[in-house]
Amino acid sequence: MQSFALEMHNPAMANTSDGQASESGSHVSTASETQRRSFPLSLAQQRLWVLDRLEPGNGVYNLAFAVRLDGPLDLDALQSTLNAVAGRHEILRAEFHVEGDAPVQVILPRHAVGATSFDLSDIPAGTRDSRVSQLMSEEGGKPFDLSRGPLFRLRILRPASLSI
Repeated sequence: MQSFALEMHNPAMANTSDGQASESGSHVSTASETQRRSFPLSLAQQRLWVLDRLEPGNGVYNLAFAVRLDGPLDLDALQSTLNAVAGRHEILRAEFHVEGDAPVQVILPRHAVGATSFDLSDIPAGTRDSRVSQLMSEEGGKPFDLSRGPLFRLRILRPASLSI
């Protein structure tokens, strides 16, 4: 696979709060980026919230997947991309709280999303695949605290020492 870079934001064409492009290069913050807001849970969110209350710490509903990339990876570009995606999609900034008697989803302002990198180069090549499988299984089973976002994680497993 080829090395690639993806630029998600062009400051010269930043969207203003009315949806128009701005030539100034400055970014105008919208309410969704700067204010904490709450909304009722959807029916599916209510079910997950109830199940989490009945069995806290259960990771059975986690959706875990892996993508294998061959070649150099620009971690700064990946981090910027994750932040841009989370900034555009409110559900990726949601937490579940209780207001009064009802559970609600609270949409947090924009914040940095973390990616954790694990260097596996010290593990012998013959056992590396089984260790990767073990780490992926462990990560997929880790529970989320629905009251603390973000409700997604990214772990990067580097099988060899690469200059990144």
